[in-house]
Amino acid sequence: MAQTIDLGKIVGSQMHNVTAAPGASLGIVGDWALDTVAGDIYEKTDSGWTKRGTLKGPKGDTGAKGDTGAAGAQGPKGDTGLTGAKGEKGDTGTPGAAGADGKTPSLAIDDNGHLIATYE
Repeated sequence: MAQTIDLGKIVGSQMHNVTAAPGASLGIVGDWALDTVAGDIYEKTDSGWTKRGTLKGPKGDTGAKGDTGAAGAQGPKGDTGLTGAKGEKGDTGTPGAAGADGKTPSLAIDDNGHLIATYE
């Protein structure tokens, strides 16, 4: 023969995850709520949700610098850039000194491909 036992009303049987203070209609007296954004913990009492504490402490000190990571693979070659504007014409250079005897040779290439200088 089956036997039934009344365990009574279960009060405060749930933990609710919320993203701000819980709304008045959420849960029953004895329930708890965790604000997953702010880290605040609330208990539902006869008068509504009561903040009981927070899981987040003050901001900590900056951590030590981590090790440098390995170098990444070389990227692909980029496209050729555009041709720049033509530069300005340069100044005329200073004339060179005259030759020792002031004569200029005439130059020619003979039938064998040799450069021949002839002085007058």
